[in-house]
Amino acid sequence: MSTLMSRLSASTLCVSLGLLSCQTAQRAPAEQGAVSPHPSAEVSSYRPLSVKATDTTARLQGAKGVKKWEPSGVARVGEDLWVVSDKDGWLARYRLPLSPVSEPVQVTQLKVPLDNRLKWEGLEVHPEGGLLLMEAISRSVWWCKDPKAGCTQLSILDAGSVNDELNTLAQRPFYYLMFEALTVIDGRAWVGVRGMNAKPSADHEGGLVPWISWASFGGAEPLPIIPPAQGGAPAFVYEGRAYGLSGAVNDGEGGLWVTLSYEDEEGDTRASVSGVLARLKLPLSPTQLTGEAPELSVCARFELKPEGVTLSPTGAPIVVFDVDADRKGDGPERFNLKRTEDYVWVAPQEVKRCVTP
Repeated sequence: MSTLMSRLSASTLCVSLGLLSCQTAQRAPAEQGAVSPHPSAEVSSYRPLSVKATDTTARLQGAKGVKKWEPSGVARVGEDLWVVSDKDGWLARYRLPLSPVSEPVQVTQLKVPLDNRLKWEGLEVHPEGGLLLMEAISRSVWWCKDPKAGCTQLSILDAGSVNDELNTLAQRPFYYLMFEALTVIDGRAWVGVRGMNAKPSADHEGGLVPWISWASFGGAEPLPIIPPAQGGAPAFVYEGRAYGLSGAVNDGEGGLWVTLSYEDEEGDTRASVSGVLARLKLPLSPTQLTGEAPELSVCARFELKPEGVTLSPTGAPIVVFDVDADRKGDGPERFNLKRTEDYVWVAPQEVKRCVTP
């Protein structure tokens, strides 16, 4: 994902997709870690892990012959770790446990009948088997029923009227909206959406106001997604930076692990990206109309840009990163990576202590 986080808006939607259905969720209690107006929010003694590139020694090698390997989504099925790249449509399978430099045991170049450049940004396990793959630009989700056979059975899922709603919203005030994160809760697909503000005009100022909120499209009256300027939720701000959602996975224990990323697209150094791993309690709330930020427990912070999260066999988060090709190379201001590889991090079990009871 190559998105200017200092210029992006972020929101999250529950989308009915094919066999997966949605329903309106209820508001979750406050947690530690977000900018929240609730002084009574529970506070944990846990201090977020600080993860630097030197702490993240494991790397994922891309498919042979690729010029760039930029992971953008991850899912685990048994001992197989599936990773999708937002460049050239590559889907790769790795075997657990990972080695310091893991090479894929299988690669597939996904081809679907879309007019736009393929930008895969999310990956999840389908409740009925196979993988769900999310394409960002077309705002579509696809079901690969046979990933080990090369996704010969690849079908698009029905998103209903969601994109019509988004196309209307894209004119007020967004320039575009793209799918960015995908997870499944009780058989229901939840899709994260990120939008870029419209260009400046006589009616509104330019520049970005990042924001995150939750909405359900399961009912006859879908909840609106309201930008901050119109009373919607403000950005998730951590240590002075505004973050957008980049990945999510259901932990099966009443919460979601989520990754959020920051990127200054004008920058090409290590300092121009960062990210966090956080946990959000279930059930999720619908779009908040009161201007409150989503409450998250921040469990780890990265000097890297996280792109997706899944669970290891022990339940610990596995995070994949994409620091982008122009930040890879030699020198103290670059990440010591080849363009054909990127970092992966398996969280220690202690990260679970960050979750407030």
